[in-house]
Amino acid sequence: PYPRYTPPPTGYPLVSHALVHSRWGHAMDSGAKLTDVQITVQGRIVSKREASKKLFFFDLEQDGQTVQVVSSQARFTGDTARFRALNRALMSGDIVRASGFVGKTNAGETSVFAAELLELLAPCLRPIPLRSGFTDPEKRFRSRHLDLLINSKARHALVMRSQVLRYIRSFLDARQFIEVETPVLSPNVGGASARPFATSSMAFGDTPLFMRVAPELYLKQLVIGGLNRVYEIGKQFRNEGIDADHSPEFTTCEFYQAYASLKDLMTMSEDMLRGMAKELTGSTAVRPSDDGDPIDFGPPFRRLDVMQALREHVPELPDLES
Repeated sequence: PYPRYTPPPTGYPLVSHALVHSRWGHAMDSGAKLTDVQITVQGRIVSKREASKKLFFFDLEQDGQTVQVVSSQARFTGDTARFRALNRALMSGDIVRASGFVGKTNAGETSVFAAELLELLAPCLRPIPLRSGFTDPEKRFRSRHLDLLINSKARHALVMRSQVLRYIRSFLDARQFIEVETPVLSPNVGGASARPFATSSMAFGDTPLFMRVAPELYLKQLVIGGLNRVYEIGKQFRNEGIDADHSPEFTTCEFYQAYASLKDLMTMSEDMLRGMAKELTGSTAVRPSDDGDPIDFGPPFRRLDVMQALREHVPELPDLES
């Protein structure tokens, strides 16, 4: 039968790896054992070390945090043959659950000392290149689940994206903007100069439809209808070129406010970007990559007139305003 997830053993509440380190990691000396602090942790085995046939060390990873589990036959009161067979059979990639008490090894490693037999929640049927890494760009993009599993930077980017969207929503909601959803399929194309994806609707007699290239027109209709502050975060689709920086589907945020000038919205955008950088990174200076120069979102932003900037950088440019 398909394995079913069951609650942890009675008296061993399930806790996160982060909580193990934050609550007890700094409260113990090397070699200390808190036998009255009984917990359960679970995660994927990323490392296994067999000290002897009676002592095993496992590193479990969950949500980007790792905690060590010490499985010793000396603390196990059941069948010793079963203990050895299971611990020897477990391998990197398996997802397991360990119940026991918190402590530190003599080397100072915060650990969970298993008092119960480790429980296999899901076996790993194929080897995961945890040690060798997963760096080939084509393989990474074709196997995103494996990329997220192995490369912490890929996981960090996904978490950061979620935090960015959460901040944008909270920023606009705090200013009485209303989040809306506008149609993705439309009989007309508008809002941007771009080539759309085309399809048709069987329910309406094969009526031609287009996937939106921008939500602009619908959002402006809402403003006309009396919703003075609206925004939408959603997917746009453009049937154009693809490269490392351009995808045929991408997420945008568009917001519109009645009774506000262009300068008002520019100031609001600056405040949003500055506050986002401070909230998510702790500083207004953000480094986009390990070897890139930092981008400072601190005030003031430089505001450029498009035509004037073009004339300064391209002197031979003809007069485009005439």
